[in-house]
Amino acid sequence: WYPRSQGLGGCTIHNALINLIPHKWDFEQLQHMFDDETWSWQNMAKYYSRVENNL
Repeated sequence: WYPRSQGLGGCTIHNALINLIPHKWDFEQLQHMFDDETWSWQNMAKYYSRVENNL
């Protein structure tokens, strides 16, 4: 099942493929919640940089 939107432009108008990077505070909260340093902003920023460079 693939949902489709209705409107001028067809189903492409509902998905702009936008990627938003969370705030540093969000990663700090995850790091403390899971007690895991791999969720730190410094670590996760490396992955977001790799994604940006490979698009």
